[in-house]
This record gives sequence, C-alpha cells and structure tokens, in this order.
Amino acid sequence: MIGRQRLVRSLICGILVLTISGCGPFAEDQAELHYRLKVEVETPQGLRSGSSVIWVRAVRNPDWVNPEARGIRTKYRGEAVAIDLPNGRTLFALLRTVSGNTDAPADWPVTSFDDILDRQADFVDSVKQLSQITRSGVMRPLPKTEHILPNGGEDIPALPLLVTFKDTNDPGSVVRVDSDDLAASFGAGYRLKAITAEISSGPVTTGIEKRLGWLSQSDDGGLDPTMGVTAKPTLAQQLGFSDFRRQ
Repeated sequence: MIGRQRLVRSLICGILVLTISGCGPFAEDQAELHYRLKVEVETPQGLRSGSSVIWVRAVRNPDWVNPEARGIRTKYRGEAVAIDLPNGRTLFALLRTVSGNTDAPADWPVTSFDDILDRQADFVDSVKQLSQITRSGVMRPLPKTEHILPNGGEDIPALPLLVTFKDTNDPGSVVRVDSDDLAASFGAGYRLKAITAEISSGPVTTGIEKRLGWLSQSDDGGLDPTMGVTAKPTLAQQLGFSDFRRQ
C-alpha cells in the first residue's frame, strides 16, 4: 500500500513539474504581445495623433477540458487612444468597434498583419509569429470591416468606435464621431488620416483617468448609470468604463 501511495505521489509531482515547465497534457499553449494602436487626424493646424500600447494574451486549452473551456481564449489590457485636437477638444478611439465588438482589440494586431502571417496558423500561433517582430516602425492599417462568419457573409465595421465629449467632466455628454466625417463633429479641415497597429516592446499605456476623472470611481456604473429599461438606449447608456480602460 505504501509503495502504491508513493507511486501516485510521484506521478502527481511529475505532472505538476511538466505543467509548470510548460510541457505535458495539462499545460496551456499560450502567447502574448504588446502592440501600439495609433490614430492620426488631419486638422487645419496640421497633423495630430495619439496612441496606446495594448497587451494581448492568447491561450489554447487542450481538448480534454470541459467544452466550455476548451479552444482558444483571448484577453487584453490597455486604454483607449486619446487625440488632443487644436480646438481644445479630444477625440477618443475606444476599446470596441462601431458594431459593439469589445473583443476586437485583441484581434486588431492579427487582422492588421494578416499579409505576413501563415494563413494556416490559428490565433495563438499568429500571436507567436507577431511577437517575433522586434523592429519598430513596422505597422499596418486596421481593416475597416470584418466578416461575421468564417465563410463570408455581410461585412460589419471593424474600426474602433470614435467619440468625444461636450464636457469631459460629464460622462453623459459623450457623442459619437463618424470616422468618415470628422468635420461634422469638429469643423472644416478635420479628417481621419489613419488608424494603425504596430508591434511594440513598450509598456502598457496607463493614466487615462487623469483625463477622465470619473474613471477613478470604483464601480463601473456606465457613462449613464440612470439607465432604465428602454428600447432605444443613448450612447452614454451603451458605454461603460471598460470601453475606455481594461485592467
């Protein structure tokens, strides 16, 4: 009996060692990278830009786990991009698409660099490939649209949702900005030049709460916490703190 117990303990210890070392049947296959999301705006006073470094992690769980956990999972951490404009306003590119996809920031570097990736690679392997890019200045534009289904179908917007505030101290004053018509929000001479992704070795961007003090609140009550049941929620009722910052 003692010999059998020792054997079981030895097997358990062996599995733990393999798992911790990144080997064995219980180990996760994972990859991570940092990338810089950059937004450039043409203004009557010249080019203005802003950027944010975002961390992305992709994990491939083995097939033996339960159906809810198996497959590839992604997570990210970072902040929305803030672009200070010469008219005293600030344009924000949020951590969600125009269509409401809040997982998109994890996908943006892979979809942007699709031209240099192995078309047969899954998401984890694609992140591994991108993490090997060490040269600065290698960037790609974000795709404007994406397919809902892998085999095609109707394209939906894939660019970040752009917003500004009538008063940055009042989250409820948020208004949407049309990426194809910045002049409608800021006046003649304002135009979105580019939104790009660049693989980066820099630290994840922090500090957006210095611009938007209400982000320092402990609870994410949303930009309009007074929302009740409604068929037509306002933009402020649709947005939350996590659209500006993921920790």
